[in-house]
Amino acid sequence: MREPRAVFTNLRPGSVALMVGDSDLFGTIGVPPADVSLFHYTSKKVHSSATHLTFPADATAPDTLHPLFEAAVGVVPKTSAIHFQIDLLLVGSGGDQLLPLLIPYLHPGAQIASEMALADLGNAECLNGWFVYRPMREKWDVPFAKMSAEEKKWIAQNVANIPARGSYLEIGSYKGGSAVVAALANSNITIFCLDPWAAYSDKDRTAISADYTVFLRHTQFFPNIVPIRIDIEKPEEGPQLVAKSMGVPLEEMTIDMLFIDGDHSLKGVFTDLCIYPPYTSGLISGHDYKHIAEVRKAVDMFYTDSKFKRAFMALCPLRLWHTRLQSIFRPTHVALVAEKRNSIWYLYGAAADNQGNQ
Repeated sequence: MREPRAVFTNLRPGSVALMVGDSDLFGTIGVPPADVSLFHYTSKKVHSSATHLTFPADATAPDTLHPLFEAAVGVVPKTSAIHFQIDLLLVGSGGDQLLPLLIPYLHPGAQIASEMALADLGNAECLNGWFVYRPMREKWDVPFAKMSAEEKKWIAQNVANIPARGSYLEIGSYKGGSAVVAALANSNITIFCLDPWAAYSDKDRTAISADYTVFLRHTQFFPNIVPIRIDIEKPEEGPQLVAKSMGVPLEEMTIDMLFIDGDHSLKGVFTDLCIYPPYTSGLISGHDYKHIAEVRKAVDMFYTDSKFKRAFMALCPLRLWHTRLQSIFRPTHVALVAEKRNSIWYLYGAAADNQGNQ
């Protein structure tokens, strides 16, 4: 962990820092970087760079955080659910009253820095007068990862098994949610994230345009996450870009786990399957098999055990993959995670070498 001033002055654009209560230490953190929001719940002195929020008389009231939500995102929620993220939380005298309400909104990699020891937050690291904590939550619990809990758990469990100095490559990272799940699960590997981070939805109706600044904010606390930007029109350049980021020749590159979640079109998924499995020694996997018919068809076609069957499948209309008839074509060696809301497919490198694209 780093001293709070260092964290504060290096927050990425879009980040939110919050001070609650009052402390002389608040004056030591400096001025927030450009495009970083600083808020202060206080009944006394306000930090000169902070937006003032009146400290509530009753810290347990259901509307206690409404002034923060309104100031930060312009919305007062009608229910308790709202997507909001705090990247640094500074706690002064009396501020611990708000902790139960604020902790669910903390970024999984954020820091809680307090002038005093705090109960129920584990062991603190003492840095320049601060007691510094990490949020206590499950390693798979990343709110901005747009996956089911079962899917996040599956990624965390499998990434945790990658040996030290190994590599995890995801094709398509969007806002960085699955990358953060991987980083929390295993800090001893490198997570490579390949994505155009561009407005490419006009190229593929199933693709999602991603904001690179949001990705950088979400992944800012994890030095083992390495973004790699690729031209969506040149997918064949991906392996060379990854090898360059790894610092190895292409012919020596080895990926320990591959997760495909990029362009969800039939052509896009099939292209990724042609490109990356030859470099993958371990688990080969991907997302949205149950949710998107084009993904199902691409995976089924690529891993079918016969080139004649593949040719027949290529001629079959996509609507067949919306029916139960698709099960006739599904390669049995491609496994599906059993949970109802899980849409992950996977197999291991050896199975891919023996079965895929014959």
